[in-house]
Amino acid sequence: MIEIINELFRELLTEYSGGISNTSTKKYQKIKQKIAEALPMDAEHIYATGSSKRISNLDTRLPQGNQRGQNAPLAVVFLQQDVRPDETAEHALERIGNSFSATCDKFVSGEERGTTFDGILSFVQFDNETELRPLRFIHIPNCNYASKLESLFPGVSVKEIPRQSLISAAPGTSPAIQITLQDSVIHAKNLIADCRTALLRARMRLSDGLLERFITSLLTKRFVVLAGLSGSGKTQLALAFGKWLEEVEGQVEVVAVGADWTSNENIVGYRDALDPGKYRRPTNGSLDLLLRAYKDPSRPYFLILDEMNLSHVERYFSDVLSSLESGHPLALHGADAEIEGVPPRLQLPQNVFIIGTVNVDETTYMFSPKVLDRANVIEFRMTSADLKQFLVAPQPLDLEVLEGMGLAYGPHFVRWAEAGSVGQAENSEANTSAVASALSDIFDLLSINGSEFGYRTALEIAKFVRIQSELLGEDWDLLKALDAQILQRIMPKLHGSERRLRPVLNSLEAYVSKESYTLSQEKIERMQSRLKDGFASFLD
Repeated sequence: MIEIINELFRELLTEYSGGISNTSTKKYQKIKQKIAEALPMDAEHIYATGSSKRISNLDTRLPQGNQRGQNAPLAVVFLQQDVRPDETAEHALERIGNSFSATCDKFVSGEERGTTFDGILSFVQFDNETELRPLRFIHIPNCNYASKLESLFPGVSVKEIPRQSLISAAPGTSPAIQITLQDSVIHAKNLIADCRTALLRARMRLSDGLLERFITSLLTKRFVVLAGLSGSGKTQLALAFGKWLEEVEGQVEVVAVGADWTSNENIVGYRDALDPGKYRRPTNGSLDLLLRAYKDPSRPYFLILDEMNLSHVERYFSDVLSSLESGHPLALHGADAEIEGVPPRLQLPQNVFIIGTVNVDETTYMFSPKVLDRANVIEFRMTSADLKQFLVAPQPLDLEVLEGMGLAYGPHFVRWAEAGSVGQAENSEANTSAVASALSDIFDLLSINGSEFGYRTALEIAKFVRIQSELLGEDWDLLKALDAQILQRIMPKLHGSERRLRPVLNSLEAYVSKESYTLSQEKIERMQSRLKDGFASFLD
């Protein structure tokens, strides 16, 4: 089929000066007719348009003319793009395809008010070539011609996108989060159940409530620390969740932190001082993931820093942490233009989620309070009962079964994290009052030894409580949410000698016991026991 399309395209190039850049609306008629005959479909049900160089022009060209405010079965898009000097044609197709999706997915999902297509098929013409290459086909799940079209263009990149409904959004709301609140809540409530089912198929064992806390923590803030016993599943959970949401290869990168990491060069690379025209990217793939995520904002990307505290975290991670907090771009080099595809500055993409794993032993370094103050710290623990149950029928994890199972949630996950909400929380005023009261009490207790928390921590705890209430709905428990945040956000900073730490632990233990915060109480009891040696910290 592509050979026939290209014969017609070469006729188009002869007849219309400028090819795709020519403004004629009739030039694609023969190609459109041929596709219609092959599907089969009425040619009047196919809308064809194109754009030279600027893919973003499709934002206005797809809803033009008779198509504005309507739904059509199929749009066919023609693009003219170039291959960069440092990339292969395959890499160019991936880059252009991602850019095409970032612009056009909304016309299939329904986020573009009024103008929708059941599917959009795209072709690209590289500069100095006289032929088209199939680029990407995006379509709704129940598209009745999808399989036929895929057979006509074997090898074309295919992306299935759920259709959403829209309601009027509040003034100033980003179009990316203008989704129906009711649909969003239903979808969000299914998220945890569907993920848990998939993890069970992969033979992953998690303690009660851990998955809920992990997912809520990621939606609350895009930096989460997993701490605990070596081999207890920290890295595997991070990898499994990323693979579950992964739609295209390269959305998940596991980076092993080295004991010799002393600067951010191990994360973002550096400009070659001897050859300023070259940029030395880290071989671990961390910068490449950030650049891919920047070009593909609708999908979630996961940077997993394994054994994060093998080196001093502040030395190599402070710039990334600052960018995450402030929103300021990362400074990569001092040139005025890109160097080998690396820009001078890079805004940390909103769709990048950073998960660090931590083991505590004689080979690792302690986290500073300023790092722990900026993350949810989730502790992994195992009991003898857990081990016995595992040994009854020990089997390794099967992460391959997870790949792409949850990809429909990917764009939603990015939007929910950006919006800080997944829908409409019930009893929000009562919850806000309860959170404020609990945090005020704990603040006073921690002031005994100067361990109080600031506005940022209080704000993010309130955000966690709200998001988890939206995720779990009727199954949500305010006490469990507050318990999780005392454990994950407030207690990780507690460390010191017995003389300094014992008074605050005694006061905090009495409070959490009275309020029935069981997770926090168990952790305090373990820290109290370790204080007999004269010193204790959360990450022991």
